[in-house]
Amino acid sequence: MRTFWTLESARRRIEGQHKKLSSYDKYKQEVLLGNLDWSPMHKDPLFWKENINNFEENGFQILRVLMTILDTSSDARTLAVACYDLSQFIQCHPAGRIIVADLKAKERVMKV
Repeated sequence: MRTFWTLESARRRIEGQHKKLSSYDKYKQEVLLGNLDWSPMHKDPLFWKENINNFEENGFQILRVLMTILDTSSDARTLAVACYDLSQFIQCHPAGRIIVADLKAKERVMKV
């Protein structure tokens, strides 16, 4: 019986990790495609807390793509989601405000 519970708890942990990876992968794909919408992960505080360190990958690639979206998109919803995502990054990442300032995000947001 103990082995069953151990295997069951391991399965749950693996499924939880898969969901985390899957939600970030979906988010990343959406950003890279440049067509943002109010999908659940944008508004989910748990998504941001669990995945905030993933934003550091490839020299903050996702943040840089969000900046490009701010510069190039004319879709109001896409721009709103990009601004919101930047605000979530600032709130959740320990150095979020500094990183976003270094990327000159404020100037880009003010142009929107």
